[in-house]
Amino acid sequence: MALHEHRIISVKPLNGFIVECGFDDGSIRQFDVAKFADRYPFYKPVVEDVNVFRQVEIILGGDAIAWDEMRDLSSEGIYCRA
Repeated sequence: MALHEHRIISVKPLNGFIVECGFDDGSIRQFDVAKFADRYPFYKPVVEDVNVFRQVEIILGGDAIAWDEMRDLSSEGIYCRA
């Protein structure tokens, strides 16, 4: 069961370290992970290797996307900041 109001139903890595997320309300948001990593260096490993970046997946029933066990972004954060 999703914990957030906006649930991610699709995620697609785009050029330039941007992820495109489709939400259950029909909206599509693009989020610049490179800009986010500039502000929050914890996310730098995600944008230092395009192969790592492309491994993004939906987790927690659409409440977040993640690249590994530590680096994730919440659906609400993407929805509101994109």
